[in-house]
This record gives sequence, C-alpha cells and structure tokens, in this order.
Amino acid sequence: MKNLFVSMLLALFCFCPAVAAPRTFTVGFDANFPPYGYVKNGEYKGFDLDLAREVARRNGWQIKLKAINWDAKDGELNSGMIDCIWNGFTINGRENNYTWSDPYVINEQVVMVKSGSPVKKLTDLKGKKVAVQTDTPVQKALSPGGECYALGQTFAGLIVVPDYNNAVMQLESGSVDAIALDIGVAKTKLKTGDFRLLNEIVMKEMYGIGFRKGDTALRDAVQNTLLDMAKDGTSAKISAEYFDGKNIMVLGKLKSVQKNNGQNDNVLSSESVLSFSQSFTVGFDANFPPYGYVKNGEYKGFDLDLAREVARRNGWQIKLKAINWDAKDSELNSGMIDCIWNGFTINGRENNYTWSDPYVINEQVVMVKSGSPVKKLTDLKGKKVAVQTDTPVQKALSPGGECYALGQTFAGLIVVPDYNNAVMQLESGSVDAIALDIGVAKTKLKTGNFRLLNEIVMKEMYGIGFRKGDTALRDAVQNTLLDMVSDGTAARISAEYFDGKNVMALGNLKHVKKDNDKSGDKLAFYSVLKELGKGLLVSMAIFVLTLVFALPLGLLVAVGRMSRNFLLRNVFRIFISIMRGTPLMLQLLVWFFGPYYLLGIQLSKLSFCGLDYRFIAVIIGFSLNYAAYFAEIYRAGIESIPKGQYEAAGVLGYSSCQTFFRIILPQVIKRILPPVTNEVITLVKDTSLAFSLAVLEMFTIAKQIASASSSMMPFIVAGVFYYVFNFIVAGVMALIEKKLNYYR
Repeated sequence: MKNLFVSMLLALFCFCPAVAAPRTFTVGFDANFPPYGYVKNGEYKGFDLDLAREVARRNGWQIKLKAINWDAKDGELNSGMIDCIWNGFTINGRENNYTWSDPYVINEQVVMVKSGSPVKKLTDLKGKKVAVQTDTPVQKALSPGGECYALGQTFAGLIVVPDYNNAVMQLESGSVDAIALDIGVAKTKLKTGDFRLLNEIVMKEMYGIGFRKGDTALRDAVQNTLLDMAKDGTSAKISAEYFDGKNIMVLGKLKSVQKNNGQNDNVLSSESVLSFSQSFTVGFDANFPPYGYVKNGEYKGFDLDLAREVARRNGWQIKLKAINWDAKDSELNSGMIDCIWNGFTINGRENNYTWSDPYVINEQVVMVKSGSPVKKLTDLKGKKVAVQTDTPVQKALSPGGECYALGQTFAGLIVVPDYNNAVMQLESGSVDAIALDIGVAKTKLKTGNFRLLNEIVMKEMYGIGFRKGDTALRDAVQNTLLDMVSDGTAARISAEYFDGKNVMALGNLKHVKKDNDKSGDKLAFYSVLKELGKGLLVSMAIFVLTLVFALPLGLLVAVGRMSRNFLLRNVFRIFISIMRGTPLMLQLLVWFFGPYYLLGIQLSKLSFCGLDYRFIAVIIGFSLNYAAYFAEIYRAGIESIPKGQYEAAGVLGYSSCQTFFRIILPQVIKRILPPVTNEVITLVKDTSLAFSLAVLEMFTIAKQIASASSSMMPFIVAGVFYYVFNFIVAGVMALIEKKLNYYR
C-alpha cells in the first residue's frame, strides 16, 4: 500500500503541468531622485517606482527595486543585475545607448537658488558657482560642446557632485550659488529648505525607460502595460499623488522612430510642439578659422553655422565636438560623431567616406612674413615650409603627391599639429613659410605682419564626410543645404565670414567617386615598418642624448640642492620645483619659442652644427626636466649613506672629493638603480612629446600613417616598437643592477 501511494505521487508530479515561478523584474534607480525614486521611512517611494510596481503586478512578475550607483548604471544593466533603468531617465543624448520605451514624461531642467540670493535670471549666474549632478543631461548641456555651453562658460565654476543631496548641502552652506537640476527634484527640495526657482528654464528633455540594447520583448511588455494604465486612468492617479494633482504622463503622444542614418529603433523623434529628436554630432577642428574656431569661449565658424541651421530645420539636437584631427576617422567610425564638417577636403579622400556634393571650391596658398624675400613659389627653394598634419596640401607636397615637384625643392617640409603652431613658428623664424587653406590664411593675415604669395599651390573641393554607407543622413543634410542655397540662407552665412562674398558652390558641382583611387588602401606592413623605423631612430637619438646630459646634470643639481649655502640651495630647490611641477610639453614650447617671444632672437639663427633648433630645444627641454627628477633620486641616495662612512674616510686620509667619488658615489649608484630604471623607461615613452615641436619621432609618424590609411596597424606596430625598446632598456638596467650586487 505504501509503495502504491509513493507511485501515485510520482505519477502526479510527472504528468501534472509544472507551476511556473513568476519572473523577476528588477528595476534599477537612483534613491536620491525625488519624486521619481527616493527613501521615506525606510521604504522606497516614488512616481516611477509606483508605476513599475503596477506594471509588475499586472504582468504577474515579482518586482525587485534596486538602488544603484548612478555612475555604474550601465555596468548594472549590461551585466544583467537589473532589467531596466527607470528613474527620471533622460533620453536626449543617449538615444543609441539603450533600447528605449516611448517618452512618458516631458521634463524641464531649472535653476534653484537660496531665497535671499541676488540671482533673478539665468544671466545673473555669470561669475557664480553652479552645482550639477554627475552624468546628467544638464551637466553635459552646460559643459564644453553642450547645447547650453554659452551659458555654462559664464559661470565661475560648474561643480559636479555625486547626488542632489550633496548639491543642496553645498547650496545651503554657501559653497555654491545655485543648482541646475530636474524640476521634479527641485520642487521636492523647495519643501526642505529656504530656496526658490528662477522663472527661466535651462533646457527641456524627455524621460523614458532604458532597457538593454536589443531587449525589445521586455520593452514592449512594459510599454503596452503602461499604455493600458494610461487608458484606464491608473497612471494619472499615480501622477496626481506626486505632482500636486497633475497628470504629467505623455505616453502615446510621442513616437519612437528609427534614425535616418540606420541606427536601431531606440532613436526618438517627437511630433509634439517641443520637437525633441535625434542628436546630430558634428566633428570639427577648433583651430581652423573661418570654418570652425573658438571665440570668447564659444564655437564659431562658417561650417558650424551651416550645421546649426541644418539641425534646426530638421528638428535635430546639434552637438559640436572639437576633435583631434589625427583621430577624426576613429571618432567617425566609432559613432562618436555623425560627420566631419570643417573645411574637409574631398580630393585624395574620395573613397574613404560617403561624401556630400562639394559645397566650396578652395585654394591652398603660401603665407610668408611681410619682409620675406620670397615672392613666388620658386623662391621657396631651400626654405622650410610648415603644413598642418593630415591635410591635402601636406600630402600634395610629400613624395607621391601632385605637388611633390615643388615640395622636394624645400629645405624641409615641417609638419605641425595645428595652424596656431605653424604661425608661431613663422613669426619666430623657425620656418620661412606656411602652406595653408586660403580661408585660414586670410584670418591669420589680420593677426600678424604677413602676406600671401600671388600664386596658389593647388585647388581643392570641400565636402561633408559621413561614415561609409550612411547615405540617408548624407541626403538629409545635403537636401537641407540645397534648400538653404535656394532661399539665400547659405549666402547670408557665407557673407558673414567671407567679407560679403558667397562661396557656396553646392548644386553647381557633383562629386564623382574615383574608380582608380587608392587613397583609402591600407599600407603594406613593410611600408609601415620602414616609415616607423625612421621615427624610431629620432626617438632613440632623443633618448640617448637626454641621458647623456641629464644624468651628470642631475648629479650637479643634487649637490647644489644639498649645499650649505642658503641662496644656492634654494635656487636649485626652485629649479626642481618648476621642472617637476609643470608639464614637459609646456617646457618644450617655452624652450623653443622663448628665445623669439622673450628675447626677440630669430630661431633660424640658433641652429648649431647643422642641427635644427627645434631638435636642440627638444634635447634642452628633456635634459633639464629629467635632470630635476634624477637630482632628487641622487639626493635620496646620497642622504641614505651613513655619516660614519664620511668620518672613516677622513680618518684614512681621503679628501672630500675622493670620499665622494670613490666611496659614496659607487654605493649611491647601486642604491638608486631601481628608481633610475623607472625614469629611464618613462623617458622612452616621453619621447613622443617631441611632436609638439614638429619633430618627427616614431609616434608622430604612426599618427600620420594611421590617419592617412584609416588603419590601427601603425599604432600597433609603434606599440610593439616601444615595448621592445623598453624591454631592452629594462634588460640592460637589470644586468647592471645584477653586476653591482657584488655582496650577494
């Protein structure tokens, strides 16, 4: 009977349907963000949390509310620790980072001050300290490149705090003058202290629920439940509880659509009057007037104004991102920017991007000092000519370029990181001329005693470069530009930057892809090795010469630093402090440009034994900087030697000089070898800083090749070279250290 009963139970478990455990729905939120999520009487409360509870109840899910570190929200979501981020989570600027619900709240970012504050409007914040929570849209909007940076740059400081409670404490204590924050949070904080809000708002934004990318099933389940709650009035009741009786829910009134440029379905376009939509991120060089530059802390320029108008007409939120020109391809291909729009030359890059039609016909010209004997291009024979890195004129004047016949007559083609550096080198006499864009040249003519040659180097076409295959975004931008040409807007913008002239040629020229163009081909591995090998020789020369001068000089500085003479001791102490307390790159620039700007000496007169002064300046800068570090290492080693050894040497009849060099110094060298090894290894890597003076060492050449070939291979090869170089250096130092371990 007992066996029969057991058998019946087994059969029941085997054949009866299993009862499925309810799924767990884990919501991540910031517990310091009332009224959306916060702690009250030890319990999690909030508008978003109550919505989430009701969604879970209707779906039969077991809800878990997890308070998270806001900086770690992406790690929590992507690791599966939470299922979504639901806590007044702003969509704007994060469109492509998550799978989003449709927007359910339209929110405002406002400014809160103390009741007695003299600040009445946004312009009164000039010279004030304003706090913002970290990684919030208002922080990004007020920071460089943000849509409200024009306001943010007027502040005495933008103070980034971990949470709003910290911000309120700083406001109460007078540490900051105002807080820029979410209006819902602000209204909650108004009840806790003597505060008030400004009547003007900083910006508007949309709130959505962020799910892991691709998790459309959970997104749809949650969103459909929320829509049902909106229809039956449940969400309105929850809203009324937290927002003074108001229903702030807008779910169903705003749509989520796919981006024109082929991104996933989590990109938003609002059909409401607020017209929130996709962001349009434009990459540009901030040292390229009149196309893009900084004036009074604001991004200005012909191309940037065109981009702003294109974004406005399409309802896009524009973001202007100043980029390192050498890294432009990486910025574009990684999705950090949507296009490169900054006097961007098509010629020679035809197959590297999806191009707009040409919109400007440009000229590359030569600028010299007014008193220069150079009158025409042929006069540049035997002269040094500066060009900006990775520009068409650099490529044209280099081996294989269309103007190489001219370039090979130069005494040197000096590649500089930007045009400001080129102009400083021209003023100081380090170079004799600059080959550059005519628009930039005309801007620079106003800043110094320069003139242009009548002959041009080459003509080129400017276009807007998009990621390869991104024809949808290209067409949207180009069609808007054509409309701006038709209605005269483009001409008006052009007139502002080009002395009343209309330089726009869009619609008159067509871009045709070259079938035989090889500019986008990757360089052969052996070619990269050959070019980097040349740079490696320069890096090794800097390394060896720096050690030759810095090691003995460091010993002299150490002796001076330990001198009993008060004046001498403090002179060397100040020297060490300056060398260690300022960036090496800044010191290199001072040593290079200082003779001209401080003493009026033309740099061309400072060449020595056939060496260009720029290389001499690099050696001076490196040697003095490293001498300061070596001096402190020497001092530590010398002071570690017991005084009894000095006394014993004296008893044996050794002079002070003999004592130091025969007894003390050998022990010091043995003791300081490990820290010296660290500095020597650091020196290998620091040689890359020579690029700031246009010295073509290995890393600079790697950047140029990588930019020209749109490949990471040159960086990888350079990294291997640096590692092998350091491996050999470390091995040599280890052998020396082993050799000195004669007591073991």
